[in-house]
Amino acid sequence: MEIIAKNIDDIIILQLVGRLESVSVEEFNNTIRILTEHDHKHFVVDLSRVEFIDSSGLGAFVTWKRKLDEKNGDIRLACLTESSRHVIELTRLHRLFDIFEDSDSAVQSFR
Repeated sequence: MEIIAKNIDDIIILQLVGRLESVSVEEFNNTIRILTEHDHKHFVVDLSRVEFIDSSGLGAFVTWKRKLDEKNGDIRLACLTESSRHVIELTRLHRLFDIFEDSDSAVQSFR
């Protein structure tokens, strides 16, 4: 998996490329951990180029949502593919996360 990070007005957009699964979730966790250590607390995860998400990937989203809530931050999801939308709705995580059609809308929602 590849992670492309972009900072817009102190909101970090993470575009994930590939598969978010048990073998790659550690890279995702490390990326957010490092960014939170540098006082970033608002994240948009762009899923437009994600081919597959397994339970460990979903678990990482939930874990970071909880940790960021404690710091008055948030993680929002954007650009869901049909397959990622299906798994997020199947697991009812669409009730936990704010989900946006595009990254710009997600960034604007923080303002």
